[in-house]
Parts: sequence; structure tokens; C-alpha cells
Amino acid sequence: MARRLRHRRAGPLTNDSLSAALIGSKAGAWIGGLFLAGGSLQVVLAALNKHAMWACYNAATDPKPSHGLFMRFGRWLSAQFWMDITIDLVSLGVFAVATVWAFRIFVAVA
Repeated sequence: MARRLRHRRAGPLTNDSLSAALIGSKAGAWIGGLFLAGGSLQVVLAALNKHAMWACYNAATDPKPSHGLFMRFGRWLSAQFWMDITIDLVSLGVFAVATVWAFRIFVAVA
């Protein structure tokens, strides 16, 4: 079994004709950019949520909570559910467009 696993892992990770079709198309850069944009939006959302939860935790555990702009923004941000939903929906839309676009290129090659 170990021999089979080693053999399978040594194989190519991409299909040359599909890679060439994606690189050769005018949409290849756009597809990569859309996937990058969707991932970047999720990273930004995670950072915002991390800040908001830190502000809530700090307010709950600190006997003298800070009322600075940084803390007020974090507490306000923790109550903004619409922001999470909006960014998630935009990311989902961007991923869907990029996937469909890539799929159309791949189907044309096959």
C-alpha cells in the first residue's frame, strides 16, 4: 500500500491541456483575480470579527473598560450582522462567477 500511495503522490497535480486553456484565455487573469478577491474578502471579515470579539471580551473582563475610539468601534462592529452576511454573499457570488467562467473554459477544451 505504501508503494501505491507514493506512486499516486508523484503524479502531476494539473492537467496540461486545461492549464494551457486557462492560461491562454483572456479570462484566466480575471478568474484568478476573482478567486483572490473572494478569499481576501473573507480574510478581511475574519480580521474585523476578531477585533470585534476582542473588544467585547475586553469590555466583559476589564473592571475599568476603555471608552476609546478603538473599543467603541469594536463594540459597534460586534452588533453589525448585516456586514457578515453581505461580505459572505459577495464572496459566494465572486467564487460562483469565477467557477462558472473556469468551467466554461474547461468544457470547451474537453
